Amino acid sequence: MIFEKDNVSFQILDVFYYVKGENDSYNPKHAFDALSFKIKCNAKYTFNKNTETLTDHSIAYVPGSIISDCQNKYNESIAIHLKVHNYSTDRVEKFIPPDYSKYEKLFRELLE
Repeated sequence: MIFEKDNVSFQILDVFYYVKGENDSYNPKHAFDALSFKIKCNAKYTFNKNTETLTDHSIAYVPGSIISDCQNKYNESIAIHLKVHNYSTDRVEKFIPPDYSKYEKLFRELLE
């Protein structure tokens, strides 16, 4: 998982806040990856015949190289579009930090 790697580097392209209500979305391949902090979330990503459920205070990594479908019940997030170097995967990855407030603070600082 990207959250366990040491030699990964990032080039941040943009940072933004968004809120999505209940909807389904198709996510084609992109030229960038996404890393997002889920402030409040109940969403399920389906990709490569796998699923990953994202919940409040989780951090998600979505590689731009995959196609996914997302079923949102609610999704309030801070997202970072970025280029990732020295890492690749074909999965949506999730990390639930034990002390999420530190991570939320870092994402909010990037947003400013």
